[in-house]
Amino acid sequence: MDRSKMPSFVDTLLCELVRGEANGKLSPLGLFGDAMLVPSIPIVLASLAFVQRWRPNADERPGTRYRHP
Repeated sequence: MDRSKMPSFVDTLLCELVRGEANGKLSPLGLFGDAMLVPSIPIVLASLAFVQRWRPNADERPGTRYRHP
């Protein structure tokens, strides 16, 4: 696998909910900071969402999007 053709990971947001807005933007709600404190493990959460940002490689056009079906 040629790693130069793969996008590079930037960061991940951990939050309770992510809403897609009518203008195409994402709104992460209930962001967790540096730590997620829970009273015990295992725990059941009502909802948990991840938002990841990736930087495209040099061969990709600006605005390229990767989505899971």
